[in-house]
Amino acid sequence: FQAEDGIRDVERSRGLGDVYKRQMVQYVEPEVMISSEAFLIFGIIFIVVFHLTKKTGNFIIRALCSISIGFISIMPLYNMSTEKYLEISSFLLSLLIANIKEIVVILVPSLSLLSIAPKLAEKVDSQYYRSFYHCTFGAIVVALLLLSRSIAVLGLSFSITLFLIAEYLRKCGGKDSISLFVRKVFNKAMRGHEISGYVATFFYLIGCMGVIFLMKKVVAVASILILSLADPSAVIVGRKYGKHLWNHNPKKSIEGTVAFFITSLFIVSLFGFPLTVAFTVAFSTALFESIDVKISDNIIIPLISGMLMSIM
Repeated sequence: FQAEDGIRDVERSRGLGDVYKRQMVQYVEPEVMISSEAFLIFGIIFIVVFHLTKKTGNFIIRALCSISIGFISIMPLYNMSTEKYLEISSFLLSLLIANIKEIVVILVPSLSLLSIAPKLAEKVDSQYYRSFYHCTFGAIVVALLLLSRSIAVLGLSFSITLFLIAEYLRKCGGKDSISLFVRKVFNKAMRGHEISGYVATFFYLIGCMGVIFLMKKVVAVASILILSLADPSAVIVGRKYGKHLWNHNPKKSIEGTVAFFITSLFIVSLFGFPLTVAFTVAFSTALFESIDVKISDNIIIPLISGMLMSIM
């Protein structure tokens, strides 16, 4: 078996989890780290400039102005050198071209599914619509991570930037077609308290980014699958069969928590971790999922599951 970082493991290994637990976290190129920072800084500056120019009223002019200033603001990351900017951009382009076939295979079906979101928002219950988003985003992130940690980091940082901008457009109350479209797509998937707060997908992406940076690949993949599959399974089972509510959180049902536990147990076991580890991870994440905490479970669930799989 050829392991992720070129380390050949012995044949008596119990499974993927056994192989990866003895390896270091895969290296992410400095060019990728710089570009990820650039995406996030650009998004923040774009929002600030776009907001400050709202009195102009013209969406296109505001967008162009925000893009220009956003681009200038990231240049210190490249030592104010156009040559370094082009060098790093060339590296990223070569990285993407080298994996273009796999990226297309991953993104085209996934983006096709997301393209039906506006119509889906009008026909299904918000919780099922939310679960659809969870599963689709999880599939994209896992597929990119299996392809390359660097590509996954790039994709997530770019997505977080887009969601930051989309969140501003959703909450700013603009009447332009883009802002109206964003509100229509996002608000349908949100719980009541989230409409005045922040879309859960933003925290979902942050949670995925956290485990990708901090955990080994197999642990990160398993953690993201727990988030993207176990949570929706709890919602679906809980809404359809949930008869017994938790005393500590009447919004959650015991049946939904059991569904979360079984799904998590299956996912962790699938990656070759011992049953004791799988049980502990599944029980702990199911318990935290049932508790009404102030921090988004989209951040807590992957981090807790990842840490438990890493230390046990």
